[in-house]
Amino acid sequence: MSNDEQAARNDSMRTRVPLKRLQRGLLTDQEERKYQKGLRKLQEEYPHPFVLSQDVSSATTLSGVLAKVQQHRPDILFIDGVYMMDDEQGEDQGSAKHLTNVTRGLKRMAQQLDLPIMITTQVLTWKMGKVKGKRRTQLSSDDIGYSSSFAQDSDLVLGVEHHPMHQDFKKVRLLLSRNTETVDITIRWDWTFGEFTEAEDPDGDYDDDDDEEDSYGLRDTD
Repeated sequence: MSNDEQAARNDSMRTRVPLKRLQRGLLTDQEERKYQKGLRKLQEEYPHPFVLSQDVSSATTLSGVLAKVQQHRPDILFIDGVYMMDDEQGEDQGSAKHLTNVTRGLKRMAQQLDLPIMITTQVLTWKMGKVKGKRRTQLSSDDIGYSSSFAQDSDLVLGVEHHPMHQDFKKVRLLLSRNTETVDITIRWDWTFGEFTEAEDPDGDYDDDDDEEDSYGLRDTD
């Protein structure tokens, strides 16, 4: 996703104007006034906005990320799609060693700079085994894609599950934590404005593994 696309999504969420009409330049006069008023209010209340950085023409490395952090001095750093970063130690792209070098480097960076770093990867559905003859839908840390180092080098691991009956609802699970209890919450996604809020599950608890052994207790992954 380009910087412009991310900026449009953020503006839509924060000012509550429809994203598709904003992207296409089709806001009504009323929505345009609401949009401009919202942007002015955000600038007044949040003088230090998100800094978006994206460069498709060059490789993203740990050194490159560190340079951006030193330039902008953020309070928190988000890196989307860490598995696409390049390893400066020369390991093959996508290999276990390549991903381990990247996640270990980010962990050291977080510790040395005292900076929270949140990274994302994907769940591989083929890793999710079957329970009583049907495919398991409840996530575990073992389902994280590409390398176990994502869990090993994290203090906190979150997973987001689809709701089997309602596409507007998701389950956010705290899968692993070094310092807190594991919990899960249901969120409702507003597709028009691209925002989510905590909500009650419309079908109650939809987990299919309740009578299986709980694998989401406190674990130290060192």
